[in-house]
Amino acid sequence: MTDSTMQIGLGGMQSAYQAMTQAATSVIRASSQTHDAGADINTAVSGLAQPLLDLRMNQTLFDASANVVTTSDAMIGSLLDVTA
Repeated sequence: MTDSTMQIGLGGMQSAYQAMTQAATSVIRASSQTHDAGADINTAVSGLAQPLLDLRMNQTLFDASANVVTTSDAMIGSLLDVTA
């Protein structure tokens, strides 16, 4: 069970990392649009809001998945201590 739990945690970390990469790319795109001469600042700022929220949300998901991996690792260590 702990092996599958670790796999779930690692999968969550990978998914969150990929989503953070996409959100960071969106932030870069939106911020580069603010440098255009004819860009409306309100449109540019509102274009940054969602990617920044996505970035933060996926950071939280990554951290939660990392905690799953850490807990699973601790459980495996405890099982090895009991059986040794």
